[in-house]
Amino acid sequence: MGVEMGGASQMAMRASAMSIGARVGIAINDEPATWAVIGAMTETGGRQSTGLLAGLRLLPGGPWRLGAAALYAPRPSSLFGAVASVGACARATGAMHLCGDLESTFLVGGAGLPGGRTVTELQLVLGVRFDAM
Repeated sequence: MGVEMGGASQMAMRASAMSIGARVGIAINDEPATWAVIGAMTETGGRQSTGLLAGLRLLPGGPWRLGAAALYAPRPSSLFGAVASVGACARATGAMHLCGDLESTFLVGGAGLPGGRTVTELQLVLGVRFDAM
């Protein structure tokens, strides 16, 4: 859950919808650790959208991680934009990490947005990361 802000001449703020998603990453660089990430998400509540994202996740050191991705949500009406995040993970077991991120979504176009408006969502994301190797 988080907050959503948007508007053209007037800004409005409301509680954002709850998002549920899954992402898969594959390491593409060792130093600094960088992953290519793809994922799917669905949003419950207001828009009830479903979408896909693709981007990069950078692990600069320690528990910290940074992310950036492009987002396309074709259902129920198209939306597209960008996602940026900053967060940290803590090892829970050998291959499992508990993670928390502050994630911002910037919706900038598509038939699902009223003309001339943008929407910005700021969410606290809680998740689990599993290392395959």
